[in-house]
Amino acid sequence: IGGSTNTNASPAADAGDVTKLASLLDGFAASDEAALDELFAKYECRHAYLDVGSNVGVQVRKLFEPHKYPKAAATHRVYEQFFGSASPEARCGVCAIGVEPNPHHRARLTAVQHQLRAAGAGVLFLFAAASDADGVARLALESAGKKDAWEDLGASASEAWKGLGKAG
Repeated sequence: IGGSTNTNASPAADAGDVTKLASLLDGFAASDEAALDELFAKYECRHAYLDVGSNVGVQVRKLFEPHKYPKAAATHRVYEQFFGSASPEARCGVCAIGVEPNPHHRARLTAVQHQLRAAGAGVLFLFAAASDADGVARLALESAGKKDAWEDLGASASEAWKGLGKAG
């Protein structure tokens, strides 16, 4: 997981650019690892919930604020099966780690993380893309049809996605 999801670098970068990029990615990885270490130490996590593609953090909020999502009974049953009852005491040993590359969601996710941590929940959002390889991906953002000013309908790193020309 790296902290950068957008680059304007040309495919034919020189060796100096590649070295700089590798150094930058190592820095992001080290920062993410330090944040994870801090999360596990501070919140004494016994369980971890991974939300890969967090969008605006609704699934993490369902985990720690189930009362705000009364229509999500199926999700609540899964959470109870793996993490115990919805009581704050039962969920205090659960840490949630979200991964979201869309820069349009950073402010909201930061606010959700701050709010839930203030309530005692172990929450960390990493502003990166998840992959099985190190590197930098160009993220295409779709802006048409937004429900709200802060919400995108979608984003993709796939070159086949129709919105790639609108990369942000």
